[in-house]
Amino acid sequence: MAELYGVRTAFQEGGDNDPVNLAAAMHLDAAIVNFGIQEDVDLGWGKVIQEVFPGCPQMKKGYMYLNEAPGIGVDIDEKLAAKFPFKPFPAGTGFRFPIRKADGTQIRP
Repeated sequence: MAELYGVRTAFQEGGDNDPVNLAAAMHLDAAIVNFGIQEDVDLGWGKVIQEVFPGCPQMKKGYMYLNEAPGIGVDIDEKLAAKFPFKPFPAGTGFRFPIRKADGTQIRP
């Protein structure tokens, strides 16, 4: 419907997202005619994130870039990722992100 009425998209990747989700969103952006803008909280991923997710999107001079690798272009180094287990936010901290178990499963109220 948005395309039909000339409405451009403005997809936003939140602060709890990762390079894999952002790359997938960017591929969607490239595939639709009514692409407007791709928002992101922070592409300043540190060295560890870039090592765990080789091929993650990069920010250069205000533009986001994908690489030319097959698929969505981002891989996951699972052995390196295992060294950084997920640490849930402490209860009562005010974060609105989903509470998750150590294996990443979302805990529903």
